[in-house]
Amino acid sequence: MLIGSRLSTANRTASLTKDIVPMSDQEFPFVTAFIYETTGIEFKNNKKYLLENRLTPRLKELGCKTYKDYILYIKYDQSKKEFHKLSSAITINETSFLRNPPQLDAFQNIVLPKVVESVKSRTINTIKFWSAGCSSGEEPYSLGMLSTEKYPNFASTKQLQILGTDIDDDIISKAKAGQYGQLTLRNLSPRQLNAFFKRVGTNYEINQSLKSMVKFSNLNLNDSSRMRLLRDIDVIFFRNVMIYFGAEARKRIIANMYDSLRPGGYLFLGHSESLHGISKAFKLTNLGKCMVYHKEV
Repeated sequence: MLIGSRLSTANRTASLTKDIVPMSDQEFPFVTAFIYETTGIEFKNNKKYLLENRLTPRLKELGCKTYKDYILYIKYDQSKKEFHKLSSAITINETSFLRNPPQLDAFQNIVLPKVVESVKSRTINTIKFWSAGCSSGEEPYSLGMLSTEKYPNFASTKQLQILGTDIDDDIISKAKAGQYGQLTLRNLSPRQLNAFFKRVGTNYEINQSLKSMVKFSNLNLNDSSRMRLLRDIDVIFFRNVMIYFGAEARKRIIANMYDSLRPGGYLFLGHSESLHGISKAFKLTNLGKCMVYHKEV
């Protein structure tokens, strides 16, 4: 049952918290089925407390008494605003610049030159990279930094286009702003900080040249109709995201990513992730200290 008006005092807020009925064993599959259907994200039986903990603030905010009420509210919310709030609540955004140096070294010194060479035989010379599940933007900005270090002309020619997507609207807004604290910048050298950032108080902000290379968009990877709009991608980074999806969703997402890649394109997964049991379409390729999936020509 929905409470008609916002609670205005601490006492009434505390009272509302007590009124929220704990998620029952019957509600849990109802809630998780909706989440899986709409996002592909899977919550197993041992994650009930975690899911309840993440959703409780949303129930408080809306005045929902039960978790079933909350899901019904989302289903009938034509604005989709609460669905985006749900997406934000159930995802984890923990990242930093230049994560997993062996992969990024292979990207900068092996994959990137191959892509640049392949452009010479194309009628359109645009190069496209996609960071899927980009969180607050550290990964796509890292790709832009490494690409510009290797090929400085990228900054002026607009040849390079980098797309960062995430299901969380709030985190996409943060990525667009491009401001970061020192902790997430810990892997950067002083030279990189000076070249790609400007100091803003105690934070650092991405400079305009790098910002102009990277575009951010809300994207639900479980939405095949929107995934099919992404084509002619040269490199996809999809690192440490698959763990959140169920088996069928993983197969569907990877199949769509295969179609999104150009022939000869590359797919980077997290260092402990693989496509075993998910897809046989890619060729697993050894690039020095890391393995990368390759869409053969």
